[in-house]
Amino acid sequence: MLDREGIQSCLEQAGYDAALAASASRLTLTFEVGNRRIGLVHDFPDDLLRIPVFWLADGYDGKLGHVGAERDGGLREVCIGDPESTAINTDRPERVYRETVRQHVETLSRLIQDPEYNRVEQLREFAAHWEILCRQEAGQINDLFVVWDGQAPTNLQVRPPRASADSHPLRRTALALAGKLATQGQSAPVRDVADWNSRQAVGKGVGVRLSGLEPAPASRDGLLPWYFRAVRQADVASHRQLRRLRKKRSREHWMVFS
Repeated sequence: MLDREGIQSCLEQAGYDAALAASASRLTLTFEVGNRRIGLVHDFPDDLLRIPVFWLADGYDGKLGHVGAERDGGLREVCIGDPESTAINTDRPERVYRETVRQHVETLSRLIQDPEYNRVEQLREFAAHWEILCRQEAGQINDLFVVWDGQAPTNLQVRPPRASADSHPLRRTALALAGKLATQGQSAPVRDVADWNSRQAVGKGVGVRLSGLEPAPASRDGLLPWYFRAVRQADVASHRQLRRLRKKRSREHWMVFS
């Protein structure tokens, strides 16, 4: 069993404002960033097997890099590294806690005080955050394999995955080919492996070139405004492709941002 009072004492000696709940099962820690009072909470395990997990409790309502989406109780998990792949000294858990808290405080302080750094970190984590959003809202992720250089805007031909469970992943994934690639010889290897010719086209698509991109929203409520802001950043040629797409009859429409 962890010496929880010893951990609290170690953090206090390091200058942190730490407090144990009456049951000693939860540690609350607060620190100042500018004129903000930031609160973190940690629920103790019985034994220290990995890096302690701290949750952002209050003091900042905006979106931050390295901080997950809000869960029950309004808590958001703070990530400072992969807890499963980091070696820790289980013989001196108070030192592990002290170093972990130091990293949390330094990371959150920089994110809060430097909005541009916060934005860059969110963009760096974009794929992971987008995957979390998709899993939360859709229950599963519908992957789309795209063959396009991502440069000039283009129309896309989109075909669904095959119904049968074939061995190659390309046959189990929706596939989009840019413009003339759907028939050109240079895309033949992809088309052959994916069994392109046996699939029935179900939708039209367009590849859109963006001049910039905002981080993915944290919840479904922010998805539609984010989408329209992204579209407004498309270049002139991309807007022409979008206007053409709107005029096409199709069961599905796909958009791929680059």
